[in-house]
Amino acid sequence: MVTSLQTELEARALRIPVLTLNDAALQGELDLTIDGADEVDDAFNLIKGGGGALLMEKIVAYASKRLLIIVDHTKLSARLCNHFPVPVEIVVDSLEVVKKRLREMGGKVSLRVGEGKAGPVITDLGNLLLDVIFPATFDPGRREEEIKLIPGVLENGLFTRKIPELLIGAADGGLEHRKKG
Repeated sequence: MVTSLQTELEARALRIPVLTLNDAALQGELDLTIDGADEVDDAFNLIKGGGGALLMEKIVAYASKRLLIIVDHTKLSARLCNHFPVPVEIVVDSLEVVKKRLREMGGKVSLRVGEGKAGPVITDLGNLLLDVIFPATFDPGRREEEIKLIPGVLENGLFTRKIPELLIGAADGGLEHRKKG
């Protein structure tokens, strides 16, 4: 199971079989997802989607019995949005409406623009990405749900409903495995 077109093309070029959650053998569920994150807070909440595949990443992560997130120590943060904005995938025609609502929620909003490309980043699914920085006082779980209720929003990069296990790489090369509880 892959979450981006780029990964699918690379897997197929290496003759690695690729399934989807729609394949009968999977029955819409995975035993384990292994992925990275852009930022992880002390409560194991995540920001994902820096690579632009957040909608598929969330579908796959939330369809998995177990979620293992591999990060290095620089991705750890006392609170989310300290180092990375929250990506929000939106329908093209909702751009101004969604930006206005996110600003009303206290967010600093920017349209993601590609490097070496004139214009915005377009996701594998043909949508736009906004990057939003929220102030220190926001509740990630509540904010994940509030953003999803904005018409035109397909998904956001806050991952709060699936508690991951963490595998953290230290500066000295060591590894730490963390589980909540």
